[in-house]
Amino acid sequence: MNYKDYKVEDFLLDEAFIAWAKTADGDAFWQAFFQEHPTQKAIATQARNMVVLAQHQIDQQQKERLKSRILNDLEPEQTIQKRYKSLHALRPYWSAAAAILLLIVGLAWYYTANPYNPFGPDAQQVYHDLVAQADEALIEVHNAENSPKLVVLSDNSSVLLKKGSRLSYPKSFDGLAQREVYLSGEAFFEVAKNPEKPFFVYANELITKVLGTSFTVKAYATDKKVVVMVKTGKVTVYSNQKASIQTAESVTRSTDGVVLTPNQQIYYNRSDAQLFKALIQKPALQDLGSAQFLSFEFDDAPLSKVLQLLEQAYGVDIVYDEELLASCKLTASLADEPLFEKIKLICLSIDAEYEIIDAQIVLSSKGCM
Repeated sequence: MNYKDYKVEDFLLDEAFIAWAKTADGDAFWQAFFQEHPTQKAIATQARNMVVLAQHQIDQQQKERLKSRILNDLEPEQTIQKRYKSLHALRPYWSAAAAILLLIVGLAWYYTANPYNPFGPDAQQVYHDLVAQADEALIEVHNAENSPKLVVLSDNSSVLLKKGSRLSYPKSFDGLAQREVYLSGEAFFEVAKNPEKPFFVYANELITKVLGTSFTVKAYATDKKVVVMVKTGKVTVYSNQKASIQTAESVTRSTDGVVLTPNQQIYYNRSDAQLFKALIQKPALQDLGSAQFLSFEFDDAPLSKVLQLLEQAYGVDIVYDEELLASCKLTASLADEPLFEKIKLICLSIDAEYEIIDAQIVLSSKGCM
């Protein structure tokens, strides 16, 4: 087969490709082919996604919407004949080709309606399922306004609910083993400390556990990612792919939780159900009570002391080869620069580069003369 010239519709008419898309049989052949013809990988991936998605049933209401959308969006016959003339050459298989065309148009509509993950559960439905499983009656607040809405919970924890977001919570946490709330959308939490009663935020696919801290959760149903960002304190984030409520004990025993400290965040990619830890875009000074008195004016200062000060001020880990950079000195004024600008200026002065790996700043350099 001349796969290097294939378009999406050609892959969808190829039995060998369809068999691989459904079962991954012959994966070694396709991986070798993509390595040799990388430009075809995106086209084949699109076709494979269509094959996989076609195996999922669409309810009758979706079918009716699909039918209406197809009838409204189909191009004039002459245009279709010109674009898909290769299909007309397959006259013995025209009925199959017509069905594939219908599938392509229909799936294009489905992808548009479900941009972040056509194979996973509907995130809005995840929220409703979680709320339905709660053991106690819940109050739901929906912020339909443009400005954030403040919600104060019975333990004096506060939630700043962003536009379009929903929060469900019990009227009182008294008599409950843990404090549990449910979020779809975005909110900033300031949780009252209570070591005896941990606080859980169920935000669609993620569970965030805290004892007392402040953090932001962003879990809109239509976003590609769910994000948790920590401002103060420490939180532990767990994947909740099955959309079922775990007990405090089972979450505590879980081994796949990710601990976040200030200036750190975690991304949950809905497309592949993976968690990624990173630094927030603009790390802030940690303790303004003491950090505001720190001096970022350096005069022939050892690099190790400079980096140690930055770690202390921002609560981040900076990884570098201490022996290789032992002779490096720094003379600079970094007082008015945000953290990453400080790091960039340091790198320029010692001919180094940096990257962010697992929420750590990693410096690479050949050393100082």
